[in-house]
Amino acid sequence: MIDNIRRIADEQLASAINTIDDSELKMATKVHQIRKHCKKIRGLIRLVRAVLGKTYDAENSWYRD
Repeated sequence: MIDNIRRIADEQLASAINTIDDSELKMATKVHQIRKHCKKIRGLIRLVRAVLGKTYDAENSWYRD
């Protein structure tokens, strides 16, 4: 289960990095897209909060801030 969570989070992070590198997008669009990826990661970790235990608080704070 943890491997699948990592895989999905890695996919979202890779998409966010690709968004940063996309020279055709305006800065406002980049920021919006990256924020959406972070929200997806937060939603993912929220779903598996019981499995993550104490790690949840740190990860949630990281992607929120």
